[in-house]
Amino acid sequence: GAFLQDKVTDTSGTISGDPTGFTGTLTIEEGVQTISANAFQGNAFTGTLSIPGSVKEIGKGAFQYCTRLTGLTLNEGLSSIGNSAFRLTSGITGDLTIPGSVQSMGTAAFSMSGVKGAIDVQGLNTALAQYAFNKLEPASFSYHGPSDNTTANGYPDLNTAETTSIDLSGSGATKL
Repeated sequence: GAFLQDKVTDTSGTISGDPTGFTGTLTIEEGVQTISANAFQGNAFTGTLSIPGSVKEIGKGAFQYCTRLTGLTLNEGLSSIGNSAFRLTSGITGDLTIPGSVQSMGTAAFSMSGVKGAIDVQGLNTALAQYAFNKLEPASFSYHGPSDNTTANGYPDLNTAETTSIDLSGSGATKL
């Protein structure tokens, strides 16, 4: 493990526990493989968070309610984003790229996260669960995965009132 917070990192490379009240900047170092369910839920850390390529799974609610988080970088290598993993992280307002290595995104993974820039889902096989991007108004949205590899009838559930560009080419998705 790599995160230096009591009761958070164990030798298996999994971040878990309850670092309640943690503030400042969070750094997750290369080598961590799993971020457990609710690991950082509701914490007040600030700045941009970069999830290293060694992380394969982000658990359910892992960063839910982390409202002071202002940016997010997900690196190639990540394969699963759990239900509500980044739900209500309203401070993330820039662009969001879901790397091609991501195979599944849980229900409400980025629901009400505040992303206003471009959302680019790069994976050709990325399965989107219902409400994955619920109530977001991104400037643009790009998804190229097949609609038969999504739940919720192949739609990301965007609020498109402010969205100026939607690219679903090759996806077969017919509903937003």
